[in-house]
Amino acid sequence: MEINWQANLWRKEFRFMRGKLIVGLLKKNAWSTGGYGEFNGSLLRFKQKKWWKSSTIIMDIEGKSEIGSITYNLLKRSAIIIINDQTYNWKFRNWLHNSWEVVDADGSAVFTANNWGKKGTIAIDNMNPAGVLAAMYAREKLLTYIS
Repeated sequence: MEINWQANLWRKEFRFMRGKLIVGLLKKNAWSTGGYGEFNGSLLRFKQKKWWKSSTIIMDIEGKSEIGSITYNLLKRSAIIIINDQTYNWKFRNWLHNSWEVVDADGSAVFTANNWGKKGTIAIDNMNPAGVLAAMYAREKLLTYIS
């Protein structure tokens, strides 16, 4: 399945679309290091563990229970995403940081970006929607760490 995504001017909001139908949304908080989103029925909240730590807590949408984490490896430009005991390996596919992928035991998703990172596509092959949503968040967070 192929999904298109588009960001607003400041890359604080991302919309996931199948054709003209919006199938998901990711919003980064303007004044904090968290965010929340929905994609194909998966509702997640992201919260930075501590400002000096390179990890993110993944919570249910109400923010009441922790369901996973994202641990960033800044040197390798990669991350490990864990959601409900499912592990996803995330990495950039090139040095331009305009292509990245996430892989788990069951499937994968390949992301591409163009137009200065404001538009792109996601080619999803049997990937859990929560993994896709967390992979988009991980890319944005890694870009802030390495830039």
